[in-house]
Amino acid sequence: MGQDQETIDCSLKAADPDKPDEILASLYIDIGEFYNKMEEYQKALEHHQKGFEIKRSIYGESHSEISDSFNRLGRIYENLYEGSLNPEILIYGELHPRISIWHENIGEVYRSLGEYENALEYNLEALHINTSLKEEIH
Repeated sequence: MGQDQETIDCSLKAADPDKPDEILASLYIDIGEFYNKMEEYQKALEHHQKGFEIKRSIYGESHSEISDSFNRLGRIYENLYEGSLNPEILIYGELHPRISIWHENIGEVYRSLGEYENALEYNLEALHINTSLKEEIH
């Protein structure tokens, strides 16, 4: 990864942050994609957000480039949520309100991406957890 990091650093130094343009936005997004593939989701999110902000300043709110950026950001949030769910399950167990909330949040990410089958799957799991918890109480 050392050489890849050097490439990223050189690319960012070559770009002019005082002149935000499509090239700089694309560079941030490409770097975000690199970090996403390396499963460094926080870094991916930071770079995608920078690219998104530049694109929004160029295109405004109602443009296909903005829609594409939202989609990419949604995928990174999805990776962050799914990746962070496993330690939560180890700590709290499968039937816990926090796990239900995580499932519901992941379902919301899928819904916002238009992936309704996956959204339904996660929301049904949240419902199952909540129903099971209520049965334990009564």
